[in-house]
Amino acid sequence: MLFLAVTLGFFVENQREHYVEHQREKTYVSTLYRDLKMDTTFNNSFKKYLLLELKRIDSLISMINEGSFKADAHTFYRLALNTRNIRFYEYHNSTFEQLKNSGNLRLLTNSGLADSLTQYNSTVQDRINNQEERYKQATLNAAVGLWEILDARYFKESFGIFGNEMPAVNIPDNPVFEMIDDQKMKKYKNICFEKKLILPTYFGFLDAANGKATNLILVIKKEYHLQ
Repeated sequence: MLFLAVTLGFFVENQREHYVEHQREKTYVSTLYRDLKMDTTFNNSFKKYLLLELKRIDSLISMINEGSFKADAHTFYRLALNTRNIRFYEYHNSTFEQLKNSGNLRLLTNSGLADSLTQYNSTVQDRINNQEERYKQATLNAAVGLWEILDARYFKESFGIFGNEMPAVNIPDNPVFEMIDDQKMKKYKNICFEKKLILPTYFGFLDAANGKATNLILVIKKEYHLQ
């Protein structure tokens, strides 16, 4: 009887631990699912932003090649100023980091899911983050280069209706190119072209990450019956 009682106690304790770990797994998976959906939403939005930036760069390069920047300095100023803007990549990996750092990836009963999450994280950390560093440097180069050809005196301050907001100084006010340094203009065009060359690889990495995230969402949704 004593042996039976001890055995039963072990069985009950084992079942209790199994139940607790299963509940923890469900909690982790639920937040993983949320993070992955946030990632795919951001990736789609971010790619649209980069595509718009690519079009702006193409327009700038065309204006320089054709010489049309002289007759339409306002558009050129506006486009050039946008080359210094940057939107940073957002990666929602707090749940994955908790699982990894606490050793709780073992809680995921689907071992393939843990492997896929690790691969997805590597795609973001090793590829997208490295490409983002190149993108940031190219943006910095463009920000420095544009002030060799633009004149800050053509930017007016624009205040809001209350008059006490931070002024927006990115509105060109009837700019003209009084003197043109062909070498500086060529240098700026080449800087823009270098930034353009970075974007296709960036797109490729974003698509790869988005594909992995989408597949993970489908696996989690099916296996854990999430909506």
